[in-house]
Amino acid sequence: MIALLDGTVARKWDHQIILSVQGIGYLVNVGNDLMSRIQENEKLTVFIHTRVKEDDISLFGFCEESELSFFQQLISVSGIGAKTAMAILDSPLSLTHRAIAEEDVSYLSKIPGLGKKTAGRMILELKGKIDLIAPSVENHFPHSLQEEALEALVSLGYDKPSVIRFLNSAPESFESAEDAVRSFLQNA
Repeated sequence: MIALLDGTVARKWDHQIILSVQGIGYLVNVGNDLMSRIQENEKLTVFIHTRVKEDDISLFGFCEESELSFFQQLISVSGIGAKTAMAILDSPLSLTHRAIAEEDVSYLSKIPGLGKKTAGRMILELKGKIDLIAPSVENHFPHSLQEEALEALVSLGYDKPSVIRFLNSAPESFESAEDAVRSFLQNA
């Protein structure tokens, strides 16, 4: 099993990169957050989950061990495959963890590929097994503001992954959701 790769990003597109490690190019599936932060020819170390099927071997890469651990917990839930787990990880992890802890099926079922039935099963199986907030995903403003800004911008027609990337990487601290929305609109 491949557990860690340390190399150079040779190519990137959609949700995949080719990571060149000592002359070998590994095709690695990655989330929106990592895609937005990396450039081609950049050094990168990723924790790897290797998925082996009868006709396919796929690698999924994560910058933090906590992300890898959460991914592995997600795919252990019946009905959640690797693609859905990656979609869940593209949502703010702190909000997802809180939704699980608070049994908020309506929030979770808004995630692409995750229906109400599977969201309920996910809550049942993961509640009590995860930390409320992943330490690597702390943001610069309270989660309710982030959630409010995300919903407002998505309702205006902006792409959810782009909004999440902006909110997670915002260099400034916002006092209100309106400030976050205004900053996004000025920088978009």
